[in-house]
Amino acid sequence: EPQMGFAQVRAEAAVARRLAALRPERLAGTDAVPHATNVTSGFIDTKHVAVCRGPYAPELLEQWRLYDALHTSENENPALFPNDQLYAVFFFADGGVDLEHAEISTYAEAKSVL
Repeated sequence: EPQMGFAQVRAEAAVARRLAALRPERLAGTDAVPHATNVTSGFIDTKHVAVCRGPYAPELLEQWRLYDALHTSENENPALFPNDQLYAVFFFADGGVDLEHAEISTYAEAKSVL
């Protein structure tokens, strides 16, 4: 699968940041709270988005290999990327278990996913 282009990454970053801005704790203490009609706590909090360039650090490559050996990564080995590779880095709050591995046990939990 080809890597995402700049426009796709920019759109992902914009959506993540906008949804984070709609979290109740971000709106608390602002003029938006009494009038807020669009609020969500159902998306992970995006703390920051950045772009960096260059090869992965050896420690990160080792961690990628360990993860791949245990879980089979869906991504390409970053050791194969060129030395001038650009990366989008999303800094998220701890979101817990990903939905693919979450055990949903109630109707309310299933509904919250949708």
